[in-house]
Amino acid sequence: MKNLFFAIVVSSILLFQSCSPNSGAAVGLLLIAIATGNGDFYAGDYAETPSSIEDPLSKNWSIDNSNFENPILHNESIIYFDNGVHSIDKNSGQSNWSVDLGPISTFVQPVLLDNTLYFVQDNEIYVIDLGAGQLLHKIAWKRREDIFRNFTIFENRLYVVVKHKELEYSAIASNDLSTLDSGTWDYHRLVKSEDQNGELDFMSKCLVKKNATGDLLLLTVVERGDFSNSISTRTEWVEAYNITKEEVEWATDQAPESLISNQFFLQDQNFVLRGINFLWNLDADTGTENWLHVTSAHIFDVTVADRVLFYDDIVLLINDSQLITAYDIKTGGKKWVLNQNENGNEGMLEGILKGTANIVENKLYYLSANAILVSVDLERGRYETFEDNIMFSGGLIAIDESTLVGRPNYINATQLVSFNVDF
Repeated sequence: MKNLFFAIVVSSILLFQSCSPNSGAAVGLLLIAIATGNGDFYAGDYAETPSSIEDPLSKNWSIDNSNFENPILHNESIIYFDNGVHSIDKNSGQSNWSVDLGPISTFVQPVLLDNTLYFVQDNEIYVIDLGAGQLLHKIAWKRREDIFRNFTIFENRLYVVVKHKELEYSAIASNDLSTLDSGTWDYHRLVKSEDQNGELDFMSKCLVKKNATGDLLLLTVVERGDFSNSISTRTEWVEAYNITKEEVEWATDQAPESLISNQFFLQDQNFVLRGINFLWNLDADTGTENWLHVTSAHIFDVTVADRVLFYDDIVLLINDSQLITAYDIKTGGKKWVLNQNENGNEGMLEGILKGTANIVENKLYYLSANAILVSVDLERGRYETFEDNIMFSGGLIAIDESTLVGRPNYINATQLVSFNVDF
């Protein structure tokens, strides 16, 4: 039998060489299929689904697609990144428009405001009209400064953290959305290293809100140290800077332990911060501690990005001991803890892949760190994994409570599919 198999394989190779490319490949695949004793045809990652295998997905539409990063649902369209910014109809998958910008980092933090999309990449600010599919602005930042991809838009004004390339100063710059390309920016909380014995304040993100008197506050995490040295001892705290008065409104003592400098969130009056192994809630107007929870294991994998999510009066913390913990955002009381052992499932809950978390109704849909689709009932704290643990790549977007769009890997990774879910 082995000799027969060898003879058939050799024959298929000779036929391939003597025939046209299409006919030779077809004959070769036929002979190999006969030799293996089954009638299914496989050609590696580029095979079509064998007719004898039932497609596990209930599809609405599918299109060719090479990448699907940072998807955003906008009216009747899905906006996503793949060598530029693209828009497709959510109901048919048909293309609306594409703006070719070259490669876009998977770590951009896009902000959607009305009909306009903003994001920062490679020290440039991009502004795109989503209605016309047109690049409105590509604003190159000042050569002597770096800006960070985490920015905030508040009351039609954009706020971005600035750091001098030679570490001479740091600040938060702001400008009206209508004059972003003017080159004239206001600088707030400007700190010079020469005034701090060579040490510099480092910030990677800020949030903006109004306090009880109507003054604007910049909420941020501050690290101070000698950043010219790769090994330095840094002091770290949280503060609110009053833009109106140009002074610090409040500042905490040193943080309980190391904070993750861009993992903080504003939900009403709750200023929620994620530490390496703790979750902290401060009153945004006063800096008073509402509650503090020490958590368990942590991880530094930058691809697992979404650590804190909000649903009604619940704050969800995703950590890396395969747990999701739901806390009452006001009191800090623990509502439920979810882990795979309680469900008896084999699906992994090792964090949420960036750009895949979707909360619809009372369900959380996401791709786990090993790219398996997971559904979590946020009322009961129970989860299920989807269809024999089919793996996905790229982003994920929920059209409604029963329709998702993503890129399944069970055939290949070049199809973007709209499919129905029934966990």
